[in-house]
Amino acid sequence: MLYVATELYVTDLSQVLTEVHRIMLEDACTKEVFRELDGFLAIINILSTLRMCREECLSTEREEQALSEIIEAARLVFVIASEAMSDDEMNSQYFEVCHIIPVRHVLMPFQRHVGYESFAQALQPLVMDAKFEDQILGFLFSLALHNFSVSSLFMSLRNAEHNDVDARIKDIEVRLGVIAQPGAIGILLDLLPNLSEDSMLNYVVYKLLERLAALKHRNKVILSGLGILERLFQTFTSRKGTSAPSQEQRVIQKLLRRILDLGATTVDARIMFQSAVTPDGALEADILELIRAGIRSRWPDHFSFEKSAVLKFHEENTKGLPPTGFTFLVCQVILLLNCCRLLCPSTDLDLA
Repeated sequence: MLYVATELYVTDLSQVLTEVHRIMLEDACTKEVFRELDGFLAIINILSTLRMCREECLSTEREEQALSEIIEAARLVFVIASEAMSDDEMNSQYFEVCHIIPVRHVLMPFQRHVGYESFAQALQPLVMDAKFEDQILGFLFSLALHNFSVSSLFMSLRNAEHNDVDARIKDIEVRLGVIAQPGAIGILLDLLPNLSEDSMLNYVVYKLLERLAALKHRNKVILSGLGILERLFQTFTSRKGTSAPSQEQRVIQKLLRRILDLGATTVDARIMFQSAVTPDGALEADILELIRAGIRSRWPDHFSFEKSAVLKFHEENTKGLPPTGFTFLVCQVILLLNCCRLLCPSTDLDLA
């Protein structure tokens, strides 16, 4: 009886989620209603309950069917989250922003409502289940791109060799657009340490990020802004125990070079220079090559505008802008910066 109730719950749940997604597609105004009525909290709660449904369906005659229904419910949760944040700045900021409050003259971040942190906690049990791992990671990557045509990518590459992986990813590069939700990429990288024994999975994730950075400058800016340079560098140096670099180490090195093309913070640069010298005084050639790549960075400090960002200027007798875009250089001196509003993008940034 418990199994029957669980099966009916998941089936009814999928129908409700399908209807929510349909309404959201028909009328974009419902995205605001979805947020105000705690829709994000609801879908995260649904993710949390799916793991319990999985445990209740073990050792039953219709386990495979139950698993497919649970996976479909999880997919709909990701689809709804993606659609709710697509082209909706308020929803995107609501889901990703940690509010900053002063505590004894120190700025402390806290999550006033559900967001990526809660989302990651709900995903953790599902990802650790081998029956769900590839599907959930595929949904997470699709959420990052707002493109669910690549949701089966991890499943299709599960038993492939490294060369085959490279070829298949190259075939789907046309579907790898601009990263829409950087927070999903952050969750994906946070989950990798728990899956460190799955070397092929780690390679696929790093390869996808490397191709995203190579295909779009905007993606390179987003990955650099996530602050993942130190994490990637530590992973790269931890893999240097063998004489011949592994495929995973090579692709991490390429990803590091692409991110370093935009420069590095003082802290990251110090860590790299310190790691370039071994305890016995020798130099690490691979790390030196990364440092040289960072020194040769061709991109100065710049702003990367996207979606609602605009640049207004007045010019007479113009014939339009070139279709390939243009570069606007300006010397800017920031006299006053409101740190609270910088750390909390939901409010305007004060520059004076």
